[in-house]
Amino acid sequence: MVFSERWTKIHPFTRFVIVGILGVVISWFVYNLILLINPVEEYRATSTWVVAYILGVMQQHALHRAFTFEETKISYFSSLSRSYIAYLLGLIISTPLNFFLIESIGIGIQASWAISIIVSTIANYFFLKKFAFQL
Repeated sequence: MVFSERWTKIHPFTRFVIVGILGVVISWFVYNLILLINPVEEYRATSTWVVAYILGVMQQHALHRAFTFEETKISYFSSLSRSYIAYLLGLIISTPLNFFLIESIGIGIQASWAISIIVSTIANYFFLKKFAFQL
């Protein structure tokens, strides 16, 4: 109970980042696993980014619903479907960025992944808070 009380006193964006870091670590492993098995030759990193991002939505939704936006009154499946829309907006922002960093600037795959995660994290927080969890 003490942990729960202390946890809820932490600012929601800070909780979002902490929970997000856990999710990012898991997502990084998933991304690299998909990268290893992805049969696409051209644009392998960006196509892997899209697949891993879509798979990560369910994982991140569950984590954020439980630990970041737990005060939401919206049903689980309603917030999940809204989360897919919110994360889609983040994907629309981050995918061209990922492509640009790798294909135009020549930044390494892992560095472009990290930059894309940072940008999408900021966008996703606002999309999730206001739209998916309606807080």
